[in-house]
Amino acid sequence: METQKLIYISLAAGILNLETIQAGQFLISRPSFAGFILGLISGYPLICFFAGLLIEAIYLDYTPIGGAVPPNGVLACAVFAGLSFKAYEYFALCFFISLFSGFLYAAADRKIRTWKNMWNQFYLMEIEKGKFKPGLWVTLSLIVDFAALTSMSGFLISLFQKITPFLEKIDFLKNWTETAFLAVPFIALSSLYFRLTGQVRKNA
Repeated sequence: METQKLIYISLAAGILNLETIQAGQFLISRPSFAGFILGLISGYPLICFFAGLLIEAIYLDYTPIGGAVPPNGVLACAVFAGLSFKAYEYFALCFFISLFSGFLYAAADRKIRTWKNMWNQFYLMEIEKGKFKPGLWVTLSLIVDFAALTSMSGFLISLFQKITPFLEKIDFLKNWTETAFLAVPFIALSSLYFRLTGQVRKNA
């Protein structure tokens, strides 16, 4: 994939991620939508949309309660979009790489949130002085989150684009991912079913 598309995918992922956590929350950052949007950029919208649907169904079981940080579906879709030119031939391998990337960013996101919590002391100092500027801190937070996800998207896409050709040659890995993928639709549908039935019971 050419460098220009890689940059556009990374930038779009960074913007979509902001919608997830702070700006708008119109649900266009859900993996099912994000996969299609990023797929339009990569040139493979349908297969990226399908991957996004599966990613969203699998990630549904992860709830951000307390200090728990769920895997990042936008980044997972961005990595898949970056590998989508190989996805028709090696869909399972690209899919599991994308799932892994979402969990990888969750670990990085925990570090980022811990670091941002250190800003509390500055908030308190400004409040005590009567000079608290919430707009400034919100803007700074948006910039940090955008820069973090954009840079990590670009890094992971570049990394996996380089190592995927070697992974493809490992017959055991290719066969294992294809076999394991057979269970993915079942897991995704089961997760969706239990989530919906649980929600119905709560509302009953």
